[in-house]
Amino acid sequence: MSYPLALLQGSMILLVFSLGYLLLRRKSTFALQRLHLLAGLALSLLPFVWQQLPQLQPTNAVRISLPVLDVTAGPADLSSTSTASRIDWLSKLYLAGVLLSLLPALGSVLQLLRWLAGGRFEKRPQFTLVHTQGRPHGLCSFARWVFVPAGTTLSPAFLLHEEGHVKLVHSADKLLLQLVATVFWFVPWVYWLRRELELLHELQADAYAVKELHPHTYATELSAYALGVPAQLLFNPLFKSKHQLLTRIAMINNKTLHNSRLAVGILAMSLLLGCAHSMVQGDGLSATSVDLKTETVHEAIEIMPEYPGGMEGLLNYMGTAVKYPASAKKDSIEGIVIVQFVVTRLGDVAGAQILRGIHPDIDLEALRAVRAMPKWTPGQLNGKAVNAQYVLPFRFKLSSEEKEAE
Repeated sequence: MSYPLALLQGSMILLVFSLGYLLLRRKSTFALQRLHLLAGLALSLLPFVWQQLPQLQPTNAVRISLPVLDVTAGPADLSSTSTASRIDWLSKLYLAGVLLSLLPALGSVLQLLRWLAGGRFEKRPQFTLVHTQGRPHGLCSFARWVFVPAGTTLSPAFLLHEEGHVKLVHSADKLLLQLVATVFWFVPWVYWLRRELELLHELQADAYAVKELHPHTYATELSAYALGVPAQLLFNPLFKSKHQLLTRIAMINNKTLHNSRLAVGILAMSLLLGCAHSMVQGDGLSATSVDLKTETVHEAIEIMPEYPGGMEGLLNYMGTAVKYPASAKKDSIEGIVIVQFVVTRLGDVAGAQILRGIHPDIDLEALRAVRAMPKWTPGQLNGKAVNAQYVLPFRFKLSSEEKEAE
C-alpha cells in the first residue's frame, strides 16, 4: 500500500468519525464524546501501521516462475516522465505543508521550555504550579504543570479547572491531535475536530470544577471574564469565541447528558466503518477479500491460474502497461526486477512485493503494473479455487543508441 492511499484512507476515517460526532455531541457524557474523538484520531493513523507490517507469506508456498519480460525505452515514456514530475511536485507540496503545520507546535514547545527554565515551582497535591517570568499570559497547563504569571492573584475556581485538565490527561489528547493534524494538514475537517476537542476539554474541566463549586458561582466567574474582569482570570484557553462561553455556561447546568446507549451505538458504527477503511490494502485486498496472512497458498495445483488471453495476453498487457522510468533511463540503469505476487482463489492479484530490485523508480513501475493487472482465472485443486504464488521477472534494458545518446 502506498502512502497516498494511506492518507486517503485516514482522511475518510476522520470524516466518518466527524459525521458520527455530529450525531453524538451534546447528547451523551463528555467521556463518551472524548472517546469517540480520540478513537477517530487514533484510527486515522492505522493505515500507516498496516503499511509497516510485514507481508506474511505461507511457508508451504510454491513459486511459479513466469518468462522474463523485456522492457525497453521508447517515445511513450514521455507520459511517465510527466506523471513522475507531478508526483514529485505533490510530494514536495505535502512535505511543505507538514513543516508549516509543525511551526506553531514548535513555538509552543519553545515557550514551554522558557517558562520551565525561568519559573518558580510550587508543589501542589495534584499538580506543580509554575510562576513564570516575563510577559503576562493566561493561566494554562501542560502535563502536570500549571503555568501562571508571577504576582498573579489566583482564582480557586480556575485552579480547579486547570486541575481538571491535569487529572484528565488532556495533554496526551493534544499530542495525538497535533500528530494527526500534521499528517492530515490538508483535510479541512481536521481543524473542526481540533476545535471540538478543545471545547470538549474545557467542558470536562468545567464539570470537574463544579463538583467542588456551586454551578451558579462558577458560571458567574465565567461571565465576569466575558464582561471585562482583569486578565488574571484568564485560563487555557478560556474563550476562543462567544460561542464557547454560551456553550460552557449551558453545559454547566445541563443535567441531560446521559444518553449512553446512543453514544455507544454511534461509536460502534464509527469504529466499524473506520476499521473497514483502514484495512483496505493498496494491492487490492480488503476486509472482504482473501487474507494471505491466514490462508494457504498450495504447493500442488491441478489447474494453474490463467491470465485473460493466456500468456500472449499477459505479454501484450505488460508491453503496454510498463514504462521505462525517465530517471532510470537518464542514469542508464538496467537490470532485472523480480516481483512476487499471489493469484488468489477469487482471481485477484494480491501481496505484490519486490524480491529483487535495481532502482526505486523501476521497482515502483514494475509493482504498479503488477498491481493493476485485471482478474485472473484462479487455479484449482480438487475442483476448488485456491491461491497460487507467482514470480515475474522484468528485464529493463536500453538499446545501444539510447546508451550513446545518454
